[in-house]
Parts: sequence; structure tokens; C-alpha cells
Amino acid sequence: MIKNQQPCPIVDENERSLRFEYRFRRYGIIVLSLIILTALSGLWSSGYFSEAHRETSGGELSVDYQRYAGLMSETEFNIQIKPDTASDTIISFAAPLLTRYQIGDIRPQPDKMYSADGKLHLVYQRSTPPSPISVWLAVTPKTAGNISLQAVVNDRYSVTRQQFVYP
Repeated sequence: MIKNQQPCPIVDENERSLRFEYRFRRYGIIVLSLIILTALSGLWSSGYFSEAHRETSGGELSVDYQRYAGLMSETEFNIQIKPDTASDTIISFAAPLLTRYQIGDIRPQPDKMYSADGKLHLVYQRSTPPSPISVWLAVTPKTAGNISLQAVVNDRYSVTRQQFVYP
């Protein structure tokens, strides 16, 4: 030993902390990878697994929406209608739209809009010749859980969509 050199101090390591660090390093990368994969797949926002499409058997009515939404975060869904009559097009939504969502934006604006029997009705005047209608609704979920929402056009065609709202 050299004259000026002092002995190294002994490090008192906590075995419990070392085991925790080892496990965290070992399994933490797996948990982090799962979080990243679920985010990329669309579980937390738009992505492959969150995009959904529902339509009637004849294709007269279709709805594109997100399967998953965050509580109090705005989400949009698109309703596409192929009108087959020369009368006005009336889109009716079941009660959950009014009770479990806050309606933000409706594009294009309906010619008339009213609420009756707990349902919301959007009325679009007929066009000559009848052309397809695409309606975008921006809604914000007010409650968490699984929400089922039915859209009915002219009391003939209906599509039901399911959306899970996480807190």
C-alpha cells in the first residue's frame, strides 16, 4: 500500500433495494413495451384497434367512430346516409346521446333540430337529385363506462354503436 492512500470505505448496500431494482429493470421494460404497443394500436387514442365501422345490410346508413374514448375528451363520429326518398332526412339518436355526452359541433348544421321523448332529431332538407349526406358530430363523454348509442334514419334504418369510455 502506498503511504498516502487511504482505505476505501465499505458501502453498506440494502439487499431489499437491490432486489427491487433488479426486478424493476427486468420487468419494467416489458411493462413499458406493453404501454407503447397499446398506445400504437389505438387503445388510448386513434389507431388500428380503435377505429370502427358499422353499417346497415343494404349500405343505406353507415357510422365511423372510435371504440375507445377518454372521459371529458372530445371524439368525433361520422354518419353517412344514402337517401332513397325525396323527403327530408331525419336522423334520430337515442337518449344516451343527450344524457351521457355533451354535444359540441355538428357539421353540416341541420336545417332543423329538436328533442322529443328523450331523443335528439336532426332534420336535413331533401336535395334534388337525392345526394349522399355525411354528418360529423363532435361529442364529449360525461360518464365513464360502456355506452351503446343507436342512430336511426327516417325510422327505417338503424345502426347501434358501442364505445368504451375510460376515466
